[in-house]
Amino acid sequence: MAMVGAVRIKETMVLPPALLWPRVADRACVTEGEYKAYFEGAKDACALFLGAVDILASPFSLAQLRLAADFAPPMSWRWAKPRELELVKELT
Repeated sequence: MAMVGAVRIKETMVLPPALLWPRVADRACVTEGEYKAYFEGAKDACALFLGAVDILASPFSLAQLRLAADFAPPMSWRWAKPRELELVKELT
């Protein structure tokens, strides 16, 4: 619940999943199977190529960000798979 840094997006690429994979496979940090499962049924896939990374000297808490600006963090979610829940339980 804090901002610890910022990254600049150097390039974006939108292509059908089958055409994007060969261009990102060596940098995607996912297996081809995970990639295909994620984009299954999608017409297009989007890749963000990252540039300069700036690490903040000290993190800004979510409370500080809300006070300083009209800030709302991006939100996303998905249902966890049974095996993922098992891993979380093993790690806690």
